[in-house]
Amino acid sequence: MGTGGSFVSVEFQNMTLGELKQYVLKHRDSQSAFEALMDRIDAQPQQHVYGDVDANEFRHLLELHCSNVTVRNAEQGLWHWKNSDTLSPHIRQEILNANVLFVPFKQEHSSEGVFAAETESLFTYLRDSNRDEINADICVEDDAYRVEALYADPITITVLGTIVVSSIVAPIVKELLLDYIRDSKRKNGTDSDLRLKLIIDNEKGLIQEIHWSGSSREFEKLLPEAIDRVLSQQKLMNDSTATKASDT
Repeated sequence: MGTGGSFVSVEFQNMTLGELKQYVLKHRDSQSAFEALMDRIDAQPQQHVYGDVDANEFRHLLELHCSNVTVRNAEQGLWHWKNSDTLSPHIRQEILNANVLFVPFKQEHSSEGVFAAETESLFTYLRDSNRDEINADICVEDDAYRVEALYADPITITVLGTIVVSSIVAPIVKELLLDYIRDSKRKNGTDSDLRLKLIIDNEKGLIQEIHWSGSSREFEKLLPEAIDRVLSQQKLMNDSTATKASDT
């Protein structure tokens, strides 16, 4: 598992998408550059993704970084999304008590966000799981929900989306994600490549995001380990905060 800081390198942020693609192709072992590239691609309309590099070469690059999970600190947790300026008071009230929130990919040069094609299926699975602890919702106005395939042939990645969850229900979400992937494998009869951003918010100031890119087979092993590690770190922080409070 890799770990990262709060922000993608300023060097990468200042590159154009084409420059960043070329950088990653020349520095194939740089996981930080690869994650910066994937974040930028998630923010692009599909037709802009393959313009600067050969699509097959890009597919081989993805395979090189396959089955990789990284963890880094984040700033935007449940409170941020529930109070987004893009939401009407009505929607803010609807999602007020959500502890599992699907949020959009923000696209460059646009005020609107989009959702991955798999979002609604996964959301429905969590919502209908009959787990009383789970209160799942989608962070969007009803008439602004837009779905876009983020990748096209020859890239075959199932993007599960970006999900913000309370650390309290993260262990249950972990179980349900594994069940969802196993069910999908049974239906499809094969493994698939997956991409997921899972943001875990302890709602006390520590927000961490887990990025997964890789096969569904490895997903079942590596992602739970990453979630457990994040929850352990957050528990240590909570315990430390509670100890300091009791000493004052």
